[in-house]
Amino acid sequence: GATCNATFGHGTSVTLTATPSGGHTFAGWSGACTGTGTCSVTMTAATTVTAQFNPPPNIVFVTSSTHTGNLGGLAGADTICQIRANNAGLSGTYRAWLSTTTVSAVSRLGSASGWVRPDGKPVANTAADLAAGQMFYPIRLSEAGLDLGDVGLHTATTSNGTLHPASTDCRAHTDADTVPITLALINNSDPTR
Repeated sequence: GATCNATFGHGTSVTLTATPSGGHTFAGWSGACTGTGTCSVTMTAATTVTAQFNPPPNIVFVTSSTHTGNLGGLAGADTICQIRANNAGLSGTYRAWLSTTTVSAVSRLGSASGWVRPDGKPVANTAADLAAGQMFYPIRLSEAGLDLGDVGLHTATTSNGTLHPASTDCRAHTDADTVPITLALINNSDPTR
């Protein structure tokens, strides 16, 4: 976060207002102020106030488009995801929920957490929750927020986020001779949270 310093005369009343940007939400003040309203401080000594912001949640959706098994590998699938998200006005970086013989879908999330659907309803808090199938609302909305119902996803991935033992992973997702695929997309815009 940014640090701002300012000098005020003794006895000056200073009012601070937190203004979140980029989908962040204001979490509250610490230091000389508490709560989530405006912060008013009368300057009688050096004073520190910290505004804390929460990053926007990660968004998860199912693509409204279908594809053959030739997705161009994981990088090509991620590009498809990103294009669908961009076209729907969703910000962030998106990854396909796909596994290969060398990479599991759940490991592609890194340390990211906090996923919601495009309608804002929560899906899961952690990658472990996703892998355990512990979801608040099912992942069944498209990038535009349309309910696609119970769609069959061909992701070469078991419900725990690892490669399905019976899967050949469509030759690392480059085989065009497979059934049509609808991808599950997960925003991983901030892998540090």
